[in-house]
Amino acid sequence: MLNWNQRTPETAALLNPAFCGEVLLAFSQEYAQEDARGVPFPLAFLVLPLALNERVCRAMHPKPPRYLHSFFKKQPDARIGFAERVRAYNSFSRETIQFLGQRKLIEFAGGRIKPCDPSLPKNNRPDLALHFKAARALARWFAAHDDVA
Repeated sequence: MLNWNQRTPETAALLNPAFCGEVLLAFSQEYAQEDARGVPFPLAFLVLPLALNERVCRAMHPKPPRYLHSFFKKQPDARIGFAERVRAYNSFSRETIQFLGQRKLIEFAGGRIKPCDPSLPKNNRPDLALHFKAARALARWFAAHDDVA
């Protein structure tokens, strides 16, 4: 992870742990409504590469498909570069998880992440709505399957 003074202004602004934390928190809050055990830890590393990708967010708008596999079937280009995005976002995801944990916004138990207060307000900024909507849809998709693999 680069120090803040080594990051480009765009990276520092768009991938800062506070903003990414809001996206991950929206995901974990929605996931907790579907599965009270919380988010399996490995899934947390898939949220930012999907929910912050403009192409994926636009493809999910206005109404995301009910299932992840049907989304990828209808939008095969959303898979292009996915593995590389996950690797590229890995350090930002880790930093975000640490940020949320340090501020006691999430807790870790049994290999899962749970929001400490599921009633925290949802960010509804119009300019970011697509990303939060995508995060919540991803949570519903992932929660529908009990197997992380």
